[in-house]
Amino acid sequence: MITQKISQVKNLDINLKGIRMIEMIGTEGDELCISGTEVKIDDKGGRSTDINFKGESDEIKIKIPTAMFNDIELCCTEAKILIKDIKTGDLEIDSNDPLYITAHNVTGNIKITQIKASSVLKVDKSSSFRTVCKGKNTLIETAGFENNDSASEYIELNGKDSTLTIESV
Repeated sequence: MITQKISQVKNLDINLKGIRMIEMIGTEGDELCISGTEVKIDDKGGRSTDINFKGESDEIKIKIPTAMFNDIELCCTEAKILIKDIKTGDLEIDSNDPLYITAHNVTGNIKITQIKASSVLKVDKSSSFRTVCKGKNTLIETAGFENNDSASEYIELNGKDSTLTIESV
């Protein structure tokens, strides 16, 4: 396990190309913990902490001290993603491959950017989000999820020729 103490509030940028299972779990405190191999944490920048993965691994688990990060951006290839207990301003996920995302107890906006991909996002039944489509030929479909037009937090699909199916669990 790799750990890094975070000394000031920043943004978190995560680049995990080639990982098939990604877990991002929110924690208390100020320590960022990653279980996986060949991961580099760069916390020297003034605006963000960067996590870069170089190597081969099927899964990675990241424990994120949510009080230390304003926004989180994840750039990945095709993956199953579990997001749990994350409280942030924006959680942005960028991928041009299909994603299968499960989000439990997430507070903040969820932004997904894709080109020519179809993905599934499962959220808690008790979650309250409004949906926003941006880009060209993007479509959000729902299955058991109720869009709340008055919610302050939103799920956004941005990109081109992409579909996001939102399900309630």
